[in-house]
Amino acid sequence: MYTKHTPGPWKTSQESIDPDWAIVTANAGNIVANVNRLTGPDIAPLVSTIMPHNANAALVAAAPELFDAATAIYNLSKDAGPNVTGPIWRDMVCEIASKAKNAIDKAIGEE
Repeated sequence: MYTKHTPGPWKTSQESIDPDWAIVTANAGNIVANVNRLTGPDIAPLVSTIMPHNANAALVAAAPELFDAATAIYNLSKDAGPNVTGPIWRDMVCEIASKAKNAIDKAIGEE
């Protein structure tokens, strides 16, 4: 399946100068996203909201794997039909479940 997004895997890192930023990068080190800890207006007396920037960056970084897992689940359900059984089916389902679990672990920062 053709996609228009930057190919994965993506990874997260802490911005070296400002710890309020987490960075999501692609394989070549290109920045995919900057995730700020503070959001909202910066004009007094309004106060910015503190966000879980590292957790949000982990979720963003997991996007390619989550997309791949969702695509695999869709293709399996579309191509297999309702009556497929046997060891090949189980192997395919286990492989897709493993991809999904790895993507979920990455998304919640437990890879």
